[in-house]
Amino acid sequence: MYRYKYKLMRQVRMTKDVKHLIYYRFNTDPAGKGPGCGFWAPGWQVWLFFMRGIVPLLERWLGNLLARQFEGRNSKGVAKTVTKQRVESHYDLELRAAVMHDILDMMPESIKQNKAKTILQHLSEAWRCWKANIPWKVPGMPTAIENIILRYIKSKADWWTSAVVKKSLGRLTRLYLKAEQERQHGYLKDGPYVSAEEAVAVCATTVHWLESRKFSPIPFPLLNYKHDTELLVLALKKLKEAYSVKGRLNQSQREELALIEQAYDKPHECLSRIKRLLLTQRAFKQSGIEFFDTYDKLIPCYDIEPVEKITDAYLDQFLFFEADKRGLFPAWIKPADTEPPPLLIYKWCQGINNLTDIWETSEGECNVLMETVLSKVYEKIGLTLLNRLLRLVLDHNLADYITAKNNTVLTYKDMAHRNAYGLIRGLQFSAFVFQYYGLVLDLLILGLRASEMAGPPQQPNNFLQYRDSTTETRQHIRLYSRYVDRIHILFRFTAEASRDLIQRYLSANPDPTNNNVIGYNDKRCWPRDCRMRLIKHDVNLGRVVFWNVKQSLPRSLTTIEWEDTFVSAFSKDNPQLLFSMCGFEAMAKIMKANPACHVLRERIRKGLQLYSSEPTEPYLNSQNYSALFSNQIIWFVDDTNVYRVTTHKTFEGNLTTKPINGAVFIFNPRSGQLFLKTIHTSVWAGQKRLGQLAKWKTAEEVAAVVHSLSVEEQPKQVIITRKGMLDPLEVHLLDFPNIVIKGSELQLPFQACMKMEKFGDLILRSISSYTAFSRLILLRGIHVNNEKAKIVLRPDKNTITEPHFVWPSLSDEEWIKVEVALKDLILADFGKCNSVNIASLTASEIRDIILGQEIATPSVQRQQMAELEKSSEAQGQVTAVQTQTTNVHGDAIQTVTTTNYEQPNILRAFITASDLRTQVAAFLYGVSPPDNKQVKEIKAVAWVSQRGNNNSVELPTQLPRDVFLLKDLEPLGWAKLMADHPEWGSSSMCLTCAFTPGSVSLSAHSLTAAGFEWGRKNTDTSLNPQRLLSDRVLGMTLVPEGHVWNYGVGLTQMWAPSINYSMTLDTPLLFWAEEHRPAAFLSFANLEAGDDGADVENSFA
Repeated sequence: MYRYKYKLMRQVRMTKDVKHLIYYRFNTDPAGKGPGCGFWAPGWQVWLFFMRGIVPLLERWLGNLLARQFEGRNSKGVAKTVTKQRVESHYDLELRAAVMHDILDMMPESIKQNKAKTILQHLSEAWRCWKANIPWKVPGMPTAIENIILRYIKSKADWWTSAVVKKSLGRLTRLYLKAEQERQHGYLKDGPYVSAEEAVAVCATTVHWLESRKFSPIPFPLLNYKHDTELLVLALKKLKEAYSVKGRLNQSQREELALIEQAYDKPHECLSRIKRLLLTQRAFKQSGIEFFDTYDKLIPCYDIEPVEKITDAYLDQFLFFEADKRGLFPAWIKPADTEPPPLLIYKWCQGINNLTDIWETSEGECNVLMETVLSKVYEKIGLTLLNRLLRLVLDHNLADYITAKNNTVLTYKDMAHRNAYGLIRGLQFSAFVFQYYGLVLDLLILGLRASEMAGPPQQPNNFLQYRDSTTETRQHIRLYSRYVDRIHILFRFTAEASRDLIQRYLSANPDPTNNNVIGYNDKRCWPRDCRMRLIKHDVNLGRVVFWNVKQSLPRSLTTIEWEDTFVSAFSKDNPQLLFSMCGFEAMAKIMKANPACHVLRERIRKGLQLYSSEPTEPYLNSQNYSALFSNQIIWFVDDTNVYRVTTHKTFEGNLTTKPINGAVFIFNPRSGQLFLKTIHTSVWAGQKRLGQLAKWKTAEEVAAVVHSLSVEEQPKQVIITRKGMLDPLEVHLLDFPNIVIKGSELQLPFQACMKMEKFGDLILRSISSYTAFSRLILLRGIHVNNEKAKIVLRPDKNTITEPHFVWPSLSDEEWIKVEVALKDLILADFGKCNSVNIASLTASEIRDIILGQEIATPSVQRQQMAELEKSSEAQGQVTAVQTQTTNVHGDAIQTVTTTNYEQPNILRAFITASDLRTQVAAFLYGVSPPDNKQVKEIKAVAWVSQRGNNNSVELPTQLPRDVFLLKDLEPLGWAKLMADHPEWGSSSMCLTCAFTPGSVSLSAHSLTAAGFEWGRKNTDTSLNPQRLLSDRVLGMTLVPEGHVWNYGVGLTQMWAPSINYSMTLDTPLLFWAEEHRPAAFLSFANLEAGDDGADVENSFA
């Protein structure tokens, strides 16, 4: 809005002008005002455009912010993005002109003019053919001209493929499709690449596997297949999901949605059509291909004819359902419905941990974990071999349909080719085909170990589990997992086995100069002590494992590349077994420590108003002000005087500023220690945005001071006087994560210190640091009125100020007078500014004003309320109450009752330690004061072991017995205990408290013998004793030894009414304290144990 405010204001101005133009006919009264004609549309339009325009502005703002954060400001010579309109835009025109010049040079003068146009047409035609990958040949064209045109096409093609321009997506698509057509052409010419022996071996392996699993092939879906409609609904839902967020649809997409709706309405018609097509259709409409640009990689998107898409979607659901029912896919094939990716990683770690003696290396054993990618599996799937393999598990009609569907024509604009080699990824059932084909590759890698890992067909093994430890330790391959095309294999070798393998590898691949260590993939971004150590033995073992697996895969099907592989060895020299899975890595921890990323993240979070859920430190205010003088080291950092300027008038009459020396003010309020770092004017020379720079410079200086101090002298908290310092300080103090940085709501007068001619110390001889700091704060007087403050500080000529000292040498009595005078000076200034009578200010307001906290100006109404509160306090001191009541017969009865006192502090302890939804009980003990036997002062609240619920509370049969603590106190507790415990007499009373929203209500009850008799005969309610809260009576709380009193949450099993306990003087634990529910906290600890692993987000990938 601010960037475009003038444009916006101009639009608003224009609409107002238009409004006045129309209104002047209606507004006829002398003032030129009137009802108008309701002309609001133009103004409304401006706002609409504004709202619509703000979205791209925000996007652009975030984009610019990102770019500026990582690349810095590009102040000089802003490079424009290279588009077709700018650099090299004339290259192809110049090239064409050069070619025309060459051709016209060859021609006789007489035929130049009429042939130039024709040759230009041939040029553009040849170029279009090159882009579409179509052969260009014009019969009868002279060879010389043809050669010139071909040379032109080659030059333009070289420029076109390498030029940096914005519109590169179509260009990349064309280049990809040209390469793909070449690959397909090469396959048709030289293929198939799979030799007969390899194909037979692959098919034989699959057949043996399926026989050992007792697998029965998936039949063609019957006409009355019982799960038909459910599978169809699932397929349609999946197709419909793609349109949940799309606003604008093209013709094909509208047609698909209509067909989906129709299939919902008439499922049987749809199903019969699907089965007919599966049985008979072998020629398909051409599919469009486009790329979706994520600016990181291109994702191919296929546009498939809607009717065929629905058929494919049903087939996909049917195949997965039937394959799952028959147990086609063993547990190692992922992704699976059994777990989401994070849980898969957790299971993999647990699986490694659960293996027999996996971490044992005393006799030279080694573990090797290899993760790699099966490269180009999709591209290398031969349709003939695929058909043969599919026929082993599917009905031949379904296998033929799947193969034929992969053999369709793919088109992009004017380019088209038939896919004869490789799998089309955009088909609905391609996931099933790939997982099955991947299973075949798994069998080639695992060999006979596959059957042991899968378990018996009647009771297959779960993921990463074996029937017994003998099976588990029989072979080197212990664990295996394949997530689409990424495989993880864990091997365990004895010292002898690893030595033999390395020997075999080195005899086949000699390495006299230890070159195997060079280029060995390791996680360079991980800390040095967490990486794999490149020990010669372990490196060779890693290379052996890779070589072994690579040998077992035929190159014509797939292969694995060393660049995509990470092999980690665990041995006596290497204490870590490392891997990354599903994109989770250790990068997040490293990214957190990167200051640029940290600042960016915080700024974006603040810009978008996304605040973190981490508890932030409360700002310093008048309430927590006393915490400054605790034992920990706290620093104030004041940056108000870092960037100081003098202003003077220039010759033209303008005001200009000139920086002068400033200082960073770092102050410890407890010891009075001051670090004053001068910032010389040369710091600002040639810099821009000096206000911002001053903040970062301050943070830099603070960090330098912290670095220079020993650990004992470093601060635990840094309080900043201006909020803008939070970000810079956070970044510079990243090395000190234990230093808490917080802001201040108090406007402390540190800048006033700079106005002193001399500056020194208050020596802490006879006063506390609290008093000394309070005196420093009274320097606000200098800020308020410099002259008067100086007079107050030096009341007469006899007052001596020592050299280099700010404070005069005053005695403690003189200081008290000076403090009062400075306080009055500050308050008088506040009263004058806000038109407030100083006498009406409360003590807390005076404190806030002195400390510099913003307060609301007191109003007259508030002053009256304060007076009322004072009068009610005076009335609240009464201990005896006279009440007049009228009985049923109309007789007036006067009663004088005295009040039970209860301590607010012990009541607060009772309320805070209880729970809103559960009944909690405690025994009251008290004593009558000597002057009034009718009053019971409650001296103690005894928390006994108990088990409560919503409706009742169970107490132990034993009462609190403590001769020393309860000496001279009488119980005032529960009526229902009287029968069991004769020591609780008729003077006992019961106090209950109830929680209502926003408040707590108390009520007291007592019962006498006469009252019992009266209650038996009378149905009316009785008068209850009155209770008062008082802070004049001291009280205490007693708890069972060991502090545990609540057995209703996590200790129910340990509760018994006969439970024994002894009391001790202490504050009661909270209702939900961890001692009351140890089982819950143990389970939290177990959950958190898995958090030490590497996690997420490779921001540089």
